Amino acid sequence: MNKLMLGWTTVPTKEVGREIAEGLLKERLVACVHIEGPVTSLFYWNEELEQAEEYRLLIKFVSGKEVEIEQWIKRNHPYELPQWIALEVDKVSKEYEAWAKKVGAK
Repeated sequence: MNKLMLGWTTVPTKEVGREIAEGLLKERLVACVHIEGPVTSLFYWNEELEQAEEYRLLIKFVSGKEVEIEQWIKRNHPYELPQWIALEVDKVSKEYEAWAKKVGAK
């Protein structure tokens, strides 16, 4: 049985976040996307310590779509190496999970 999943990626602007969110939703890959931020990210890139203001996308979807979503993000994301982290949700209301499965179905 498919479970509810949460995924995360970051983007450089709120506008890019909206484009990615709308694309994932239009493809019916996900049920919901939250655009959060700005957040400050600190990370190493090309052996240099970097800092960037980014927006975090919290993506809700049903299991079984992780690879398809990852591939979609890689094709449509402006970063050379976009973040994609996904976790299965342990506890969720049955009603919310049923809604997510319904709207995130292709």
